[in-house]
Amino acid sequence: MEEGIMNKPWEVNMSEKDVLRLLDEFKAVMSGHFVYVSTKHGPLYINKDALYPHVNAAISRICKEMASRFLDVDIDVVIGPEKGGIILATWVAYWLTQMKEEEVLAVYAERDEQSVFKPKEATTISLPGASNIEVKAGEELILRHTGFVIKRGQDQLIKGRKVLVVEDIVNMGETVKKVVALEEPYQFQVVGVAAICNRGGVTMEDLDVRRFRSLVNVTFEAHAEADCPQCAKGEPVSTNVGKGQAFLDRKKG
Repeated sequence: MEEGIMNKPWEVNMSEKDVLRLLDEFKAVMSGHFVYVSTKHGPLYINKDALYPHVNAAISRICKEMASRFLDVDIDVVIGPEKGGIILATWVAYWLTQMKEEEVLAVYAERDEQSVFKPKEATTISLPGASNIEVKAGEELILRHTGFVIKRGQDQLIKGRKVLVVEDIVNMGETVKKVVALEEPYQFQVVGVAAICNRGGVTMEDLDVRRFRSLVNVTFEAHAEADCPQCAKGEPVSTNVGKGQAFLDRKKG
């Protein structure tokens, strides 16, 4: 630890190498056999959850750096997707407030996971990619969603405001795109996206935003299951992080 980054006076404008050293210091970079969100397999994984418990030594520093990349942009609110994005939004907003000497708010988008459909009369509904479903009168049908919503009064705080979206790891950018897509229904303006790590070579064009800044850009070796050398060797996939457990559940099914 003597030569580690924690013993250096903190300054913004950390290099990518500095951030990687910080990730390594808190064992956020893992080796093993992992299944990524893309369903591909690989030998390396960034476990952002290893950082969150270390508020002063890691998260505050990282968020200060993220905030510094957007000092030349007018920002009223920082928003992050639950769960890790809640922490990032709070700390990035804190540092923007300190640096700009004006209040920047922090809100979060939560998953719109399900709703209950309970018709008064028997009816038939059609869902994309599924056959027609017959629903009896008074019967409850739980509909699961994949998008995000802004609730708890925070939707009023964000209306008409300039917003920075923050995320920890951007793999394919799907989560970020879903948060950016809230721009129209909630009537705010996205001025940019900040992330700790761009893991999938995602561009601002992919996210449909004007500005995208990530502290680290990495590309990991990844293989389809049929071509995975670790699968060929019989190495078990990790079920502690990544999509390994879902992969095994599908195999059993």
